[in-house]
Parts: sequence; structure tokens; C-alpha cells
Amino acid sequence: SKPKPKEAFGKDCLCIDDSLFTDVQFSVVPGISTNCFAKNKNAVYDFSFNLIMGKVHGVKYMELGGVVNIDEANVSYLQGAGVGNIVGGKVTGAQWSGVFNMTGCVTGAQHAGVVNHVKGDFLGVQHAGVVNIVTRDFVGAQFGGVMNFADSVRGFQDAGVINQAGYVKGMQLSGVVNRAANVKGVQMTSIVNLANDIKGVQVAAVVNRARTV
Repeated sequence: SKPKPKEAFGKDCLCIDDSLFTDVQFSVVPGISTNCFAKNKNAVYDFSFNLIMGKVHGVKYMELGGVVNIDEANVSYLQGAGVGNIVGGKVTGAQWSGVFNMTGCVTGAQHAGVVNHVKGDFLGVQHAGVVNIVTRDFVGAQFGGVMNFADSVRGFQDAGVINQAGYVKGMQLSGVVNRAANVKGVQMTSIVNLANDIKGVQVAAVVNRARTV
């Protein structure tokens, strides 16, 4: 697939424009929290602290959770969870979790012990112990212990086993396989590089395959 226009980047992410901003909320689990008493359920908190699990509309500065954080809209600057983060809108800043992150789109840095799944665009640095999945455009550096996937990549992909993308402008580096439809740059691996069209260089110990070079 071809790269999408720059002006389309992040267009599918939710924006907070009609929410009530408040200071701090504390949760044990959803239903046992200070958020239950908020008159406006679209409240966006400056700070959110969740002992086990918390669910809010959004967070402006920082959110920390012992197990899982759930945000319906956007989260800014810092979010951390022992197990996972689920954000319906955009993450701006740093997000980390012990197991998984599921977000709309991201501008910043994202780390998960197992998997990162981004339904929109990503701009920044992404790292996962097993797999990174970005279903739209990725701009930056992507590091996966096993696999990296993105619809299009402008930057760098590094995976222990396989990198896969529709369009790549930059570099793919993997332990076993690099696969892309269109490449402008470099594919480097120990076993197999696969591309339909490449304008650049393929380096592999076993197989380099491209329809046009």
C-alpha cells in the first residue's frame, strides 16, 4: 500500500473538546471510585490513581494503575499500569505496561511487556517484548521481540523474527524475515527479505526477492 497523505495523520483519534476538567480521582475498581460522584461523566482528570482498575473519560497529566487503566478518550504525558492500558482516543507522552497497551493513536513513547496494539497512527518510539501492531501509519522507531506490523513505516523497524509492512521508507532489520510491498531504503535480515518493489538495498544470508529493483 502507498503512504497516506501527511494531513491524514491522526485524523481518526478522538479529541476532548466538551469535557469538564477536574483535579484528581481515586479508584479501587470501576464503581468504587471518586469518579462515581462526578456530575459530568465526561470529566477529564489532571491526575488519576487506580488501585486495581479504573475507568474515566480522560487524563490530562498522569495516570497510574496497579492492574488496568481504562480511558474512553485521550491521555496525556504519563500513563503506567501493572498489566494493561486501554485508551479509546490518543496517547500523547509516555505509556507503559507490564503486559499490553491498546490505544487509538500515539504520539510519544510506548512500552509493553507483551503487546502494543494501536488502531490509528503512531509517531515516536514503540517497544514490545513480543509484538507491536499499528494498523495505520507508523513514523519513528519500532522494536519488537518477535514481530512488528504496520500499514506503512517511515523510519525503522527492528524485530527478533519478522517485520511486516505495506510501505516502508527507511529500514527493516530482523532476525528471520522482512516483508513489505514497497520499500524505499534497506531490508536487512539473516534469512529472507521479501518485497514487491524496492528502491534501495536488500541484504540477506539466504534469500532476497523483489519483483522490481
